[in-house]
Amino acid sequence: MRDGINAYDAVQVRVDFDNGMSINFHNNWITPSDFEGPVNQGHEIVGADGKVESDQQYRGFRWWNKGGGSRTSNNHFTRDVLRADGTKAYVGYGVDSLTVGLVAICRVKFAVPPAGRDDVAHLYPTAEEARITCAIVDAAAKVRDLNFKYLAEGKGATVTARFGPDGITICDPNRASEGAEKVFQRIYEKAI
Repeated sequence: MRDGINAYDAVQVRVDFDNGMSINFHNNWITPSDFEGPVNQGHEIVGADGKVESDQQYRGFRWWNKGGGSRTSNNHFTRDVLRADGTKAYVGYGVDSLTVGLVAICRVKFAVPPAGRDDVAHLYPTAEEARITCAIVDAAAKVRDLNFKYLAEGKGATVTARFGPDGITICDPNRASEGAEKVFQRIYEKAI
């Protein structure tokens, strides 16, 4: 924290796909230390025929599609919902994720016969499913760190990452004098 401000690493990543789609990912937070939600998440996806955006702080989800106009729904992380008998149920996608985790734990620990990991894998994202996301984030961090280093040396931010059927490759033209194996470093072997 600096002068009452929460400052986190800022990362911007642009991913260009073979089909012409291009996505810009921006990850940065600079908020006052007493801000009600020092970590806010949101996304905006714009396409030729529509747009989708969400914001964690305002709990809103908006979308527009060609010929269909725009709509807004309010998907809450947690909220009280009135039941028919007058009591309230605590629901929302935050509660749902906890419920799913507890169901998996109970099935493994208390079911007769006990469930195995494969038996509950359909309930939640598995480590294998998360592997590609972690690999992309790792590549973005490597590109960020190298570009920061080269900027400090006055060389410019020229490092990128290539994603393809051969995995993830860091492309660092600043190492051209060291040979192709240094310019193109494979950091993930599975197809993207």
